Amino acid sequence: MQNHALEIAKSTDYHVYLVGYLENRPHEKIMSNESIEIVDISSKLVNTLRKLPKILYLVYAALRILIQIFILLNLFLRQLQKPDFIIVQNPPSIPGLAILFLISRIKRIKLLIDFHNYGYSIVALNIRNKFVIKLARKYEEFFGRFADYKFAVSDAMRKDLNDNWRIESSVLYDKANLEIFRPINMDERHELFQKLGLKGYTVKKGSSVEYEQGRPILLVSATSWTSDEDFSIVVNALENYDTEAKQAAAGRFPRLNLIITGKGPLKEQFFRGLEQKRADWTHINIESLWLEANDYPKLLAAADLGICLHYSSSGVDLPMKVVDMFGAGLPVLAINYKSIGELVQDDKNGKIFKDANDLQKILKDLFIDFPKNQGTLERLKREALKFRERTFQDEWRDVVLPLIKDTSSKKGAGKKA
Repeated sequence: MQNHALEIAKSTDYHVYLVGYLENRPHEKIMSNESIEIVDISSKLVNTLRKLPKILYLVYAALRILIQIFILLNLFLRQLQKPDFIIVQNPPSIPGLAILFLISRIKRIKLLIDFHNYGYSIVALNIRNKFVIKLARKYEEFFGRFADYKFAVSDAMRKDLNDNWRIESSVLYDKANLEIFRPINMDERHELFQKLGLKGYTVKKGSSVEYEQGRPILLVSATSWTSDEDFSIVVNALENYDTEAKQAAAGRFPRLNLIITGKGPLKEQFFRGLEQKRADWTHINIESLWLEANDYPKLLAAADLGICLHYSSSGVDLPMKVVDMFGAGLPVLAINYKSIGELVQDDKNGKIFKDANDLQKILKDLFIDFPKNQGTLERLKREALKFRERTFQDEWRDVVLPLIKDTSSKKGAGKKA
């Protein structure tokens, strides 16, 4: 949604309300744009309720929905100046789709839905009640169908919406904001490593910066620590790599350091499970970093390889984390599912794996005898950089801007979005 806001601000004369949860500070490009006004709808009560035990998930969900309904109605019917149109990302679906549909009809506002996944498929990760899941799907299908314009994040999703939900949509591929996600030079790498306390990667010699001899390989993965990502796969792969490295001749297997960014409900459980294993590791390390918004793109650009464990609850979405990695010129190893090939092209801009053994073999093939034999990795990096050739601005101006201009001309060029 930050990309939508930036493009509206750059391509039109609208004043943009960026409505959402200000849990993390948006990028400086958003904060410094005078045409974008951030509206925080975070609720301390919702954050408190989130700590309820999982057995009370339905109670938490019901109370959260009621609070969000009140916040959204109060915001759009009383506080904000009437916008010409609303763009909402789905999911989350409940209660946003219903409330924004109602508001759009009361206020005669155009409603645009950007489908990034299906909310009901995420609900299914947390509960097993088939009636609730079916109801969530019908809800999403109904309100999705009556939006004025719909976008799908992949062609597989576009086909699925059309075939199974009778919803016509246009494909709007995610692209990284290239002003934010970009390759960096060695000086910037060194500065970042110093800031984050990551030692052993670079060294300053006079006025230049070089990689340290025998440096670790830097792997990066980003997650929201939810149940649609199974990090045991990467742990098993790395431990298999470590076992083989111990048996090999000294120096053949470089150390692998995996940095996992993000926060979420399963994070503490995951790292507690690693505590007793660490003592046995000689060639691998797994650590967590929480980064400032401006440092995350730099870490991606400084890394050697990205890893994506996003399974997709629906099978037809595409992970934004991979889009950002490609924007930074970082090739990606991604777990296989139905639509991932629209983004990660196997053995071209990355590699696709199916399980821990597959991932371990890829890591071994890419890095054995490092820094020698780097032809494959360098080729993957060159192809990943080509992802930058078509920007989100290109996608947005081809798909979204004509609809906004049409809305503006019918309304006499409104000023709020």
